[in-house]
Amino acid sequence: MTFEELNRNLKENTSLFYKSFGLVDEATQNKKPDINIWSIAQNIEHLTATNQSYYPIFEKLKNGDYSAPFIARVGFIVTLIEKLILGSVEPERKQRIKTFQVWEPSASYIKEPLEQFAQSQQLLADYVHSNWSLFEKGTVISSPANKYVVYRLPVLLQIITQHQLRHLNQAKEILQLVK
Repeated sequence: MTFEELNRNLKENTSLFYKSFGLVDEATQNKKPDINIWSIAQNIEHLTATNQSYYPIFEKLKNGDYSAPFIARVGFIVTLIEKLILGSVEPERKQRIKTFQVWEPSASYIKEPLEQFAQSQQLLADYVHSNWSLFEKGTVISSPANKYVVYRLPVLLQIITQHQLRHLNQAKEILQLVK
């Protein structure tokens, strides 16, 4: 994947969210169909939180201060973890998966979730651009949620974009329930 392809994917995903929910009022975006189901806004905030959780890692990479755990040096484990994660974030949800606490959305009313998401997408693209040589090298990082979950930066891009489409589909399902 080139940087241009990634940038296009992030912009397309942002556009899909705006097309799907841009005309939906904020109150409806924050409506939960059930106490155990996230609202549309919570799904979007979750994606924003996910993007933002990588910013400190990108800063450390840019400054040469990042240190991956030992497990990141074991190639077959990295590949196995990548396959497991990519399978769990496929856009077509077969089952619900509990997220890590660091990515949990707030329980309160979320203002301007689409705008916050769009800003986080642009900042993510900026961080990726400034660290692109590390993406080309296949640098391995650990997840902000668990240091033993490791993957190569190019795979992170796949994870992020697939994960966004998964939550787009989830939010579309929720819209049908709260209309």
